[in-house]
Amino acid sequence: MFGFLIGKEVNDDAVRLNMICENVKKNIMGLSADRRKEKIERDFEEKNKNLGDDGATVVFEELPSFLFNFRFRSPLEDQFQVIGRGKYAGFSLHWQENSKNASARDGISYSATGGARKLAQVMAKKYGFTDISRIVDRLMRP
Repeated sequence: MFGFLIGKEVNDDAVRLNMICENVKKNIMGLSADRRKEKIERDFEEKNKNLGDDGATVVFEELPSFLFNFRFRSPLEDQFQVIGRGKYAGFSLHWQENSKNASARDGISYSATGGARKLAQVMAKKYGFTDISRIVDRLMRP
């Protein structure tokens, strides 16, 4: 029974996450780096952003378990990354133009949560993200 409840929660978060990612792609990533920085500075409260010269990390109030990372001055400025935290620790999402990848993997000081693993699967199945969890795990092994 608890698996069903967890699955529903993950599915609901996947719907919200995909919706926000689509909005980010449309309304933020289409801007020049300078305009993107200005928009983030203007649209996010201080408590929900960490803004620097080269990039920013933001949290959307409606989805506090995820950090959205943007770059302004690097070869990576045309993509954004989403990092899970809390119940989604170990989850990572990368979106660059039409390339959408998601993964869940263990870090140095944490194990990927069940929520992170399930979320990567749901993002792949429902929204066309490539689940690269196994590939990343193989690359990271000594």
